[in-house]
Amino acid sequence: MEIGDAALHLLEIQREGDKAPVKELVVSYKQIYVNLYTVFVIEIETGLIKFRHENYQLWESPCLGFLNNQTNDFIVLNKDGTSFLPLGLREKKSINN
Repeated sequence: MEIGDAALHLLEIQREGDKAPVKELVVSYKQIYVNLYTVFVIEIETGLIKFRHENYQLWESPCLGFLNNQTNDFIVLNKDGTSFLPLGLREKKSINN
């Protein structure tokens, strides 16, 4: 399987009652032939997949995914626009453009 536009990010989430933040790895990439952009969040200590998201993305089109450490949002930029994946603990927040 060929992949492209791959990125790795470290996400640290401070949960209530925990002394140290939980560290998670955010992995993103697009795949040829199936035309998918995939985002995984994997808890480093246990190796468990905590979150998985897939969306349609043409292999030929450029795509950029990155983590905003201030808000714990994963942001995907492509020719169709911008997508936000909230990875933090807050249930609601407003997004202004």
